[in-house]
Amino acid sequence: MLQKSEFWGAVLLVIGLIMIIGRLTVVDYDLRHFIGSLWPLFLIIIGVALIASHKRSSTLFGDVKIDQASREVYDSIRELNRIFGDISIRGDNMEIGSRSFSTVFGDIEMDLVKATAREGINSLYVSAVFGDITLALPQNIEVLSYCSSAFGDLYNLGAAKSGITSNLTRRTEGYEKAATTLHITARTTFGDIKIYRA
Repeated sequence: MLQKSEFWGAVLLVIGLIMIIGRLTVVDYDLRHFIGSLWPLFLIIIGVALIASHKRSSTLFGDVKIDQASREVYDSIRELNRIFGDISIRGDNMEIGSRSFSTVFGDIEMDLVKATAREGINSLYVSAVFGDITLALPQNIEVLSYCSSAFGDLYNLGAAKSGITSNLTRRTEGYEKAATTLHITARTTFGDIKIYRA
């Protein structure tokens, strides 16, 4: 059975979708005359936030900054999601491991130059809808990275690409023989992605 926040989230989501469809004149009804250009989108976002907030114990709003002082917080995170807010991580001596970071409205910046990796495959999934992604990687870890953007520029381990619906896959020279590797998937819809070794 739906909880109260899930029910109202679903109601707002449906109303927002119907109003956007009406705005696009796919469906003709009288309410579309006083609908603002994008305010139904905010109903959708609020609906998604209400549904998601019931599913997750952590807050979905606000910036997140993790550095050496909050290393214990980073060590406990396997998945971190935000609706509104930037995610900034400076991983001095932190283990990369297998983690996922996402935001809808915000940038993601990760400085992992001084981070460590466990033996085997480490994986990092990073996504934003409206925002840029920047990943600074250590020189001593071999990397396979895939990045894609619907509307934005890509820079991935020395290669660049731009245009609509671009994607770019790169791997470092010693990747095939390495005992310790890092797999990266980075996606954004409206934003740029920069992945580089520092």
